[in-house]
Amino acid sequence: MPTTLLLHAAPEHGERRRGELREEEHRRAAGFHSPVDRARSATAALLLRRAVVEITGFPASAARTARWCRTCGAAGDHGRPVAVGADGAVLAGVHLSASHAGDGVLVAASTVAPVGVDVEQVGGVRFAGFDEVALTPGERTALAQVPDAGRDAWRARAWTRKESLLKATGHGLAVSPARVGFEGTGLHEWPAELEADLAGGATLLDVEALDAAAVPAGHVASLAVLSAAAPAVRVLAVT
Repeated sequence: MPTTLLLHAAPEHGERRRGELREEEHRRAAGFHSPVDRARSATAALLLRRAVVEITGFPASAARTARWCRTCGAAGDHGRPVAVGADGAVLAGVHLSASHAGDGVLVAASTVAPVGVDVEQVGGVRFAGFDEVALTPGERTALAQVPDAGRDAWRARAWTRKESLLKATGHGLAVSPARVGFEGTGLHEWPAELEADLAGGATLLDVEALDAAAVPAGHVASLAVLSAAAPAVRVLAVT
């Protein structure tokens, strides 16, 4: 039966279980400058493998992940996360995504359709020029109607919706988020590059509406599934 999962954990999870990391996961985490970023990366790696176990039924020892780059067209050390078999080949029909920021680490997995997840600190969008690089002209008009006290949360929500969608398509920020427009969770504007990926529809969900405990205070998060029908999502807290 097609399944969609959302896993979440605190960044400290990866620090506590550092000994469970595989060589490539250690190497990826070590590429981050700060200890907290390394902890978040380690946590995401562990959650991704847990997601593969949950969604495929593989034993933990057999769960493998890699990165797949849409541009390169191959699994390697960059791009979006993918599940791979013992031979290193990408497992068809198993879709993964990961995001971490601040106190939040989220991983999505689905056998329904490609998925994307994104979490952001509300304060993370508080910088000059954000509106120009992230919002469509229509969104900037809508933002002007939002009271000052709510604008950072509005911006953060818009960002997570856009980034989760672009992660699901595999484009990431190779497509400017200012070319992707939402009204609430409804996608109403996108560039031609996304047409093929969106042919089957797209569903955007605010993670807090699925499970408020999955998103730390002061953060927002969004989940995108490239399916016209909203899937049932099972949320799993990992401690």
